[in-house]
Amino acid sequence: MDLLADRVLELGPKPAADSPYRNFKLTRDEDGIAWLLFDRADTSANTLSADLLEELDAIVTALESQRPTGLVVRSAKKSGFIAGADVNEFRGVTDPGAVETQIGRAHAVIDRLEALRVPSVAVIHGFCLGGGLEVALACQMRIAIDDARFGFPEVMLGLHPGLGGTVRFTELVNPMQAMTLMLTGKTIDARRAKSLGLVDAVTQERHVRNAVKDAVFGELKDHFRPEFLNRLDEIILFNRLGRSEMKRIVDIQLRHLQSLLADRKITLEVDDMAKTWLGNTGYDPVYGARPLKRVIQRQLQNPLASMLLSGKIKDGDTVKVTVLDGQIAVNGAKLAQAA
Repeated sequence: MDLLADRVLELGPKPAADSPYRNFKLTRDEDGIAWLLFDRADTSANTLSADLLEELDAIVTALESQRPTGLVVRSAKKSGFIAGADVNEFRGVTDPGAVETQIGRAHAVIDRLEALRVPSVAVIHGFCLGGGLEVALACQMRIAIDDARFGFPEVMLGLHPGLGGTVRFTELVNPMQAMTLMLTGKTIDARRAKSLGLVDAVTQERHVRNAVKDAVFGELKDHFRPEFLNRLDEIILFNRLGRSEMKRIVDIQLRHLQSLLADRKITLEVDDMAKTWLGNTGYDPVYGARPLKRVIQRQLQNPLASMLLSGKIKDGDTVKVTVLDGQIAVNGAKLAQAA
């Protein structure tokens, strides 16, 4: 018996027959929530092709102006969410510049999806791999059906996540665990993804509609991590901060980083010059402290994770962070040299 053939997916309202999109279905339910269904034409599985991403870019533009109550992103294919990029499009390509341009365009589309100012939730069944996982990471929430599997298997082909997933994944999951998955190509099931913090909830197909409403309208607050609630609050309620408040916020973010290192008995010592540098670099006059977390992630947390993996930092070490020649430095060496 073909179990996939018997699967009944909750896909929101029935789409109109005259959809303007070839690879998507876009509807809106009675609560004003938009349902965006990946349904690549003439295939049994979704992959990220150039024409699909071009359509997605147009849909994001429409959603920016329509401002639905929320956004559900899921697959209309019974086989799974998205199986990754369409690697066939790169066969026979000899110009690295052309590949870089195509990846850059795809990266920009996923960034625009992430930047939508509505609560967004990816509902994931089956395989969610490579570029598909990057699409899911661009959503603010992820709800997994209990048969879902996640991973970045492209590393087995000598590739790495190229659409922002390296940053988004390590922001969401402990960087050591995230990098292990990205460097090995292993896949994990829904329950493991939930324990790592990659997904916010695991449910069964029959409960998807209610799970989506709970996620969008905030009724699952007790089940979602504070990091997610902070992201949602940034969209709904945002008060500008001044530079004078940045040092305290830097301290809060660094305490979080120290907690990630505590399991390895590593002590983090960040001096005032480094804190000032992080605060100034992470401050925006319009968005206040919102860029700070990503600055600390890129300028300090990710390099430290690389140094741990390479053995340059070992369990029990003390890591001293300062500023040298206008750059963050660790144990006396600028990170460009230290990492």
